[in-house]
Amino acid sequence: MVNMMKNSRFLRTLSYMIQWTWGIPQNLLALFLLGKIKEKQIYPYHWSLVIDYDHSKEKIKFGTFTLGMFIFLSNRDEKNERNLLTHEYGHVMQSLLYGPLFLPIVGYFSYRWFKVYWKNQKEFNDKGVFYTDKFPEKQANQWGEKLLHHPGIHW
Repeated sequence: MVNMMKNSRFLRTLSYMIQWTWGIPQNLLALFLLGKIKEKQIYPYHWSLVIDYDHSKEKIKFGTFTLGMFIFLSNRDEKNERNLLTHEYGHVMQSLLYGPLFLPIVGYFSYRWFKVYWKNQKEFNDKGVFYTDKFPEKQANQWGEKLLHHPGIHW
């Protein structure tokens, strides 16, 4: 057990080091946005930080999203919160993998798919296509589920 805890501490420290070197662009952007949110609660979630805020009271209208090791959780549905956090944690892992390419790859495609999907949700769903069926959302869901042993979002 002690050896596992040492490995866990080591891996957590390594994760933070990677986020603040290889993944610094998205983490700096997250810090900037964090400073803009007036009412928030911050708490740890595995090797990340959750910023719990109400986007209807803020200038930031992005809803729930992840930048680096920061998960911005907005107006959550408590019934599905754990599933959503599992999915968003997958994006934290994408930040570790893609590093400085996270914003141009994951950020761009995630935002683009979000806009297209939610504008045409009914048509996509009628064809059997759901939000987490496309990259990078599918990958985030898979990684979050594999690492946390909990279902992500499936809509």
